[in-house]
Parts: sequence; C-alpha cells; structure tokens
Amino acid sequence: MNKKIAFTTLGCRTNQYDTESLRFLAKKEGWKIVDFKDFADIYLINGCAVTESAIRKTRRKINQAIQRNPKAKIALSGCWAQVAEKKLPNLFLIGGVKYRKKFFDLLKKNQSGKVVFPYQNNEKFEDLFIDNFQDKSRAIVKVQEGCRQFCSYCIIPYTRGPLRSRKLESVLKQIDILVKKGFREIVLTGTHIGLYGVDLKEKINLSFLLKEILKIKDLGRIRISSIEPNEVSSEMIGLIKNNPKICRHLHIPLQGGNDKILKAMNRPYNIERYFRKIKEIRKAIPEIAITTDIIVGFPGETEKDFKDTISFVKKIAFAKVHVFSFSPRKGTPAYDMPRKNSLNEIKKRSLILRNLSKELEKKYTLS
Repeated sequence: MNKKIAFTTLGCRTNQYDTESLRFLAKKEGWKIVDFKDFADIYLINGCAVTESAIRKTRRKINQAIQRNPKAKIALSGCWAQVAEKKLPNLFLIGGVKYRKKFFDLLKKNQSGKVVFPYQNNEKFEDLFIDNFQDKSRAIVKVQEGCRQFCSYCIIPYTRGPLRSRKLESVLKQIDILVKKGFREIVLTGTHIGLYGVDLKEKINLSFLLKEILKIKDLGRIRISSIEPNEVSSEMIGLIKNNPKICRHLHIPLQGGNDKILKAMNRPYNIERYFRKIKEIRKAIPEIAITTDIIVGFPGETEKDFKDTISFVKKIAFAKVHVFSFSPRKGTPAYDMPRKNSLNEIKKRSLILRNLSKELEKKYTLS
C-alpha cells in the first residue's frame, strides 16, 4: 500500500494516545505515514469538544488539510465527532471515540459515511495497543476510559461514556515494551484516572497499579495525569513519597475558587476539603509541584467570587494554573444557566489569573 496518511491531535493526553493507536494500525497495514503539514492522500484529525475554541481549532485543521490536497479524503474521529449534531462538511469519514478498529477498517476499505456508536451499559475498555510513541523520551499509556462525575459544565461524560478500566496485565505488558524501547518516562492517563479499577472484577485501584508498574525492570519514571483531589489517597501519597521513580508532581483540578461556584459546577468537594488534601500532600512531600485547572467566567461568577479564586490560588501557591474561559457546551446543565459576565470581562479576569500563575511558577522554580 503506497497511500500517504497524516495524523493530527487536538485536546488531552487521552486523545494523544488514541491518535497514536490509530497511527499504529496504519503502520501495521502498510500505509506511508507523513507529517500533517505534508501532502497526503488521507488526513485523519482526532478532534476535541471540551471548548468552543477546541472545535474551532479542529475546523481549522480540516481546512488546512483541504488546502494541502483538495482531493484528499479527510477523516474525523474523537470527542467532537461523538456529539456533533450538525452536518460536518468536507469529511469523507466520521467516527467518534468507540470501535476505532472498525473505524479504521472502513477507512482502509475506502468506505465513507458517519459511524458514531452510542454507549451501552457494561461496556469493556477498548484495548488499542501501541509499541511506540512519537515522543522519543516520554510515552503516554491510557489505562482508563469514561467518567461518572458529570460536572455541570463538562461534555466529556457524554463523549467518553461510562467508566471502563484497562486490564492490569495489558497495562503492564505495554509499559514493559515501551521501557525496553528506551522510553524514560511513562505518563498514565485516562478520563477519570483516579477511579481506575472500580469496574474490574479484581479488587484493584490506581495505587495497586502503581505498585505493579514499579516492579518493571529498567523503568525510568512514572507520571500520573490529572487526578481529582478526593481520589488522592493516603496510600498514594505514601507511594509517591517513598518511590523516587514516581514524579513529584500532581495535577489536581480546582475549577472554582469558592463553595458557591463549586456546588454549581457539581464538583465533589468544597474549598476546605480541597485545602486539607493539599496540606496532607505537602506535609508528606514538601517539594511536590501541584498544578491545577480553573474555569473563569462560570455562570453566576461575581467579582467577589473571582476575588475568592485569586485569594485561594495564592493560599495554595500552585506551581502553575491552567486557565480556561467558560465555554458553554450544549447538552450540559451549565449551558442553560444564566451568564452574568461579558466576554471582555472573562478575558480580563483570565489575564489576571494567568499573570498570577506566571508569578507562582517563577516562585516555585526558584524555591
């Protein structure tokens, strides 16, 4: 097969892993893989639906592919494809985040259309194996899929479906292969990684998985992706403290800076519980870097609410804050909530928070 195929990814590490698995399938089938900036017969775009900005970027990638080769066939997969209601123009094949092997088989057979599969109860993790990664030092390994939190602003539970955990043996096998290929850092990722194992017959959790990974010969280091504060257990804190191969970094989303906003967001904690958890972590591991996500301009956010957020961010002294402007997602409860802030006000507040993040990042680096 001499056809050229190019890939690009928007969004999270889970999406990056999914793209790499599709690239792996293409390689096995004999496709010639080229850079997305190059001429290709097929462009496969793995899109994101978390924000309107992510969707605009996905559309931009589609247009870029058309410009590079007007006769190319363009395929779209990922979260946006899973929930898009309107007809998406200029696409040869559309698939979501399920049955990626079937999606790729249709691409291979030159079949067009839309193949977005709805979720069913008791679904199993779709194990798409990869033995390599584009980054030559760090490899992402997806261990879990789906979410059951249903935060009021978030579309992901609707795009990624119910919780599904990857079998322990499969995770360990893939990491062992990647380590033998020279990858020095393994990043564990998932939609709701802190709940790894809750759906498996075996009585295991994320801490158990970490213990088993640490047994792998020649493992460099292991990094945990974004994890909810109430899922950072005392056992996990102890593991990080006592095992230098686990990165001294946790990304723990906050999202809102006071209890009123957190409740409206349907977050599973309040400010006091979040603070106590960070205090527990830092008492055990003083040098740890703790980063976070915060949404600015959530419906109902007042000037006082924003000031509460600023005060709490300073109190925690995060190593870095990832700032997101509120983006209404149709189908989520927050979509219909009254919005009190103009786009200019949200931009203004976002800039203030980003500048604070830069100050905190510099302070942490120098400490």
